[in-house]
Amino acid sequence: MEVAEIAVSAAAGLVGALIGAAATLRSAREERRSHERAELLGSLVNLLATLDRLALELSHIPRKTRLTTATDRSLDRLPNLEFFLGWLSRKTVGRDGMRVIDEFLTVGRRAMLLAPDDVLRAFEQIALLLSEDRTAADWSKRWSDGQDGLAIAARNAVARLSA
Repeated sequence: MEVAEIAVSAAAGLVGALIGAAATLRSAREERRSHERAELLGSLVNLLATLDRLALELSHIPRKTRLTTATDRSLDRLPNLEFFLGWLSRKTVGRDGMRVIDEFLTVGRRAMLLAPDDVLRAFEQIALLLSEDRTAADWSKRWSDGQDGLAIAARNAVARLSA
């Protein structure tokens, strides 16, 4: 075999190896991207579902009335009774509410680790609303708008990963 034939064979082998390596690299990249997309999608689905359950629990909390204001004032004067009623509520009727809050915290932290910035900004709006007074006239509308904004940001983030 001549040197030229050996060089051509070696070059062909090298080109074949490079093509195989490129295909393997592309396949690994696609698999990683698919895994990232699935992780983000799962995280965002859990977050949106938990927000729906949280909204349902919030809707069960009565609005401020004269009776609830008077009750709050009475409980402020009796901190032990307030503690006992709070404990009783968490152990009985409020158990589902506490479970949803725990789940919200968990899925929120997971989303914070995986989600892109635009999703985090929309999530921040929801979190800020939770710290506001729900009796404000426009709170329910802003909550609904916040949920819609988060859903749109989540959908856009998943679409970007798919492209």
